Amino acid sequence: MANKKHLSQIALLAVAFAVGAAGAAESDLVRLEKLIRIPSVSSNIVEVNRAVDFLDGELGRDGLYRQIETMPDGRRVLFAANVSTKRPDILLSAHLDVVPEKDPSQFVPRRENGRIYGRGASDCKEHVVLCARLMRELKGRVSIGAIFGSDEEIGGMTTAFMLDKGYGAAKMVIVLDSEQFAITTRQKGLARYVIAADAPPTHAGMVKGAPPNAVRELILSYEAAAAEIPDFEDGTWRDVMMLERVSGTREHAEMEISVRCARKGGFESIENLLRNKFKRDLRCLRKGEAVLLDETQPYLVAFRERMRRAWPDRKVDFYHLNSSTDARHLQRLNLPMLILGVDARGAHTATEYVEIPSLDEYAVLIESYLMDEFGN
Repeated sequence: MANKKHLSQIALLAVAFAVGAAGAAESDLVRLEKLIRIPSVSSNIVEVNRAVDFLDGELGRDGLYRQIETMPDGRRVLFAANVSTKRPDILLSAHLDVVPEKDPSQFVPRRENGRIYGRGASDCKEHVVLCARLMRELKGRVSIGAIFGSDEEIGGMTTAFMLDKGYGAAKMVIVLDSEQFAITTRQKGLARYVIAADAPPTHAGMVKGAPPNAVRELILSYEAAAAEIPDFEDGTWRDVMMLERVSGTREHAEMEISVRCARKGGFESIENLLRNKFKRDLRCLRKGEAVLLDETQPYLVAFRERMRRAWPDRKVDFYHLNSSTDARHLQRLNLPMLILGVDARGAHTATEYVEIPSLDEYAVLIESYLMDEFGN
C-alpha cells in the first residue's frame, strides 16, 4: 500500500483529473472569472480593496484562516493559511492588482478553446486561485499560507508591509508570478527616482548662447548617466535605465527615471552615478533589489528534474526574468525560494489568457512536491 505521506505524482494526477479531465475544478474557474471582473488596477485602492474583500470571503468559505492588514493609505492586504499562524512552513505569494486597461471589455472574462481570457488571467489572478487551491487541498497535510499582494505592479510595498507585520514562513517561499515551464532564478530589481531642476528666470533675447533651461538640463544629464550604465555578463542581462516622464517649464522641471538593476546591491552605484551626473538630490519613489538564486542548490536542481519528468516534451530549465516580482521583498526571509508560473501568456496585453489545464498540472506538481518534502 502506498505511503500516504508520499503520494506519487501519478496518484495525484489521477485524483486531479478524476474531478474532470476538461481542466481545473469549475468552482475555481468561476472564482477566477469573478476576480477578473473586479478592475483592481493598482492605483485604484477602492477596487483593489474590493478584490481583497471578495477573496477574503471566498477563502472563508474554504475554511481557511485569514487576516487583513490595512496600510496607512487605506490599502488592504490579505494573508490566508490552512493553519492558524502568521508563519506557516510554506509561504505562497501572488497578487490581486493589475495594470490599467483602456478597453473595459478586458475586465469581462471569456472562455475559448480551453483558455480564460481577461485582464489578470495571466498576471496574476490565475495564481491567486491556485494559491487558494493549494491551501485548501493540503489542509491538514502541509502547513501553507499566502500573502496576496495588492500593489505588486507598482512596487509591491504591500508584501514588504506584511513581512514587517511578522507574516512569513519557516521553511520555504513559493512565488507564483513568472514564466511557464521554467524556474526563475534571477529577476531584476526595480527602482523609480524623481529629480527636480531649477533655472533662473531669463530673457532669452538678452542671453548669448543657450539660455538656462531646467528641462534641457535634466535631459542632458539623463543622457550622460544612461551612457555610463555598464554592460556585464552577456549583454542581455544588464542594468537598464529608462526615462519615464519629464514635466515642467524652463524655470522648473521634474524627471522620473526607472532603473532595472541586475545586481544585488547595485542600486548604490547607480544612485551615485545619478547624483554625479545630475548634481542634484534623488527622491526614491520605490525600490526592490534584484533576486539572484544559486542554481547549484540541490532543491532547485531537484525541482527542475521533477518538472522535466512532468513535461518531457518541454524545454524546462532555469530562467532569467528581466522584470520583477514580489520575490524582491520575500528574499528577506532567507529561505529556499521557488519562482514559478502556470501556462499563461500575454500579460499586460489585450490577449491575456491562461490555459485552463495548466492550473491542474501545476497544482499536481506543487502538491506532490510539498507532500514529499514537507508533508505530515
